[in-house]
Amino acid sequence: MRKVLILLVLLSFGFSFKLACINTNEVLSKSTYFAKLQQEYRKEVLRLRDELTQLKDKIDDLKGKIDSGLLSEKAKEEKLKEYMELQEKYRKLQEEARKKLLSFQRELRERLLERLKRVLSKISKEKALSGVLDCQVLLYKGEVLDITDEVIKGLDKNG
Repeated sequence: MRKVLILLVLLSFGFSFKLACINTNEVLSKSTYFAKLQQEYRKEVLRLRDELTQLKDKIDDLKGKIDSGLLSEKAKEEKLKEYMELQEKYRKLQEEARKKLLSFQRELRERLLERLKRVLSKISKEKALSGVLDCQVLLYKGEVLDITDEVIKGLDKNG
């Protein structure tokens, strides 16, 4: 918002800019490239969830054996020790999964932004634009050119 205000101040002093805008919500909802990134993220979430589920099933199975009353005292102690170790492993795996997902999300966001910047740069050069804004932050867009569809096509090209 601050950048938009600075731009408006510059415009009021007679600087001329040729501006365009994009509807970022539309870009994200219609871009097949973004959909592909989302699919990559979902696959990673499912992979990590499966890993956690397998370990949790192992823990539950072990707990059932411990609670069954069929184990000798020594066997029960060994199973309790194994149970505690698996619980700790599960906790660590949860934390690792959370960190992996945050990192993966950050990587995907960076890939999207880099590609978006390349597309916007190319379109801006072709149309001799001084800047590209998000259409949704403009209170009035009058003569501003909406290049949303071109941006979506650019993102999805070879992607």
